Amino acid sequence: MEFIPEMTYFFRSLVVMEKHMKKQLNLIRVFFITVISLLMMHQVAAQNPEKEIWIDVRTVKEYQREHLDGAANIPHTQIRQRIAEITDNKQAQIHLYCVSGVRAEIAKQALQSIGYENVINEGGLKDLGAN
Repeated sequence: MEFIPEMTYFFRSLVVMEKHMKKQLNLIRVFFITVISLLMMHQVAAQNPEKEIWIDVRTVKEYQREHLDGAANIPHTQIRQRIAEITDNKQAQIHLYCVSGVRAEIAKQALQSIGYENVINEGGLKDLGAN
């Protein structure tokens, strides 16, 4: 009966492995639950986007002279720091304009560099029919 100690060791090893595997399986389960909930949140956000957002990226003085009704004012030099005042939804549709489209393009690239996906350079204010 020399094999009894080896068998005992073998069965103890199986018990230890089973406990270790249960811990790993629990970690894997938690990981997948987290991933699924993040995907669901992303899907809900994509299905319920905020209303369209219009931002005048000219200076405050230019904005005070004339602007589109409903447009917020964030100068293009401040757009990265201040966009969260308007939205933190990276899928929101954001329309940018300035005088000619140059500053709007700079602001668009700045927003895209921090993850905003639906940013549109609408060009100049005159092209949009300012009030």
